[in-house]
Amino acid sequence: MRSRLALIRGSTGQLALLCLLYLTQRTLIYPGTLNRVAASVPKVEGGDVFRIATGAGTVDVIFLPATDGAEAGPKPPVIYARGNG
Repeated sequence: MRSRLALIRGSTGQLALLCLLYLTQRTLIYPGTLNRVAASVPKVEGGDVFRIATGAGTVDVIFLPATDGAEAGPKPPVIYARGNG
C-alpha cells in the first residue's frame, strides 16, 4: 500500500514538473522576451538611418560607409542582427 502511494505521489510530481516546463518553455528558450525595452535606433556618427517596410513590419537599417584604410577597393558588407527582439 505504501509503495503504491509513493508511486502515485512520484508520478504526480513528475507530471506537475512536465506541465510547468511545458508552460514556461518559451521563456526558458528565449529568456530575453521578459526584458522589454523601447525599440530605438542607436546613434552612429557618420551613418545614415533608413526604415524599410516589410510584410512582417519595419526594419531599421544603418548605412555606414567604409572608411579609407590601408587597402583600396570595395569593402565587404557587415550585417549585424540583434536577434530575439
